[in-house]
Amino acid sequence: MTQQRAFIFDMDGTIVDNMGFHTRSWLEFFSRRGHAVDEAAFFAATAGRTGHEIIGQFLGEGLAHDDVTALIDEKEVLYREIYAPHLRAVEGFGALVSAAQAAGIRLAVGTAAPPSNVDFTLTASACASCSTPSSAPPTSNAASRNRTCSCWPPNAAAPIRRTASCSRTRLWAWKQHAEPACAASS
Repeated sequence: MTQQRAFIFDMDGTIVDNMGFHTRSWLEFFSRRGHAVDEAAFFAATAGRTGHEIIGQFLGEGLAHDDVTALIDEKEVLYREIYAPHLRAVEGFGALVSAAQAAGIRLAVGTAAPPSNVDFTLTASACASCSTPSSAPPTSNAASRNRTCSCWPPNAAAPIRRTASCSRTRLWAWKQHAEPACAASS
């Protein structure tokens, strides 16, 4: 029996140093609704909680599920707008992924992030860490912004596919040895 090896990475705070930007987007989201929220208290009260739990805590538990989902989607768009200029993989991550792929180690991301953020992070961070980034103009659409970049790390911008879902965490696998592309499938 052949033994297979794999690395499974968390995304937020592991592949990218973005947790402060999530906090900033929440604070801006609530500010737009007239709620002043202290940053340190917010982070302490919400670390590890879902968007539904956070909305319930700050806007009330009585909101319909679809309304909460729409509010979370709005907050995530705001997060991507705030974080886009800063998006890049943490130092050394590209080299680690390249070495793992060269060694035949399979790669996956386990995250509770919504699919739109997975696409944004894994495709946009590829070019943000690249020494020859795309010449396409910045947009809120990571796929369009990074269409021409294929250098960081090998196959990281390849289509990713959702392979499993358990509770709040979803597993996204990098396709091995694929041509770079900039769209995630769900």
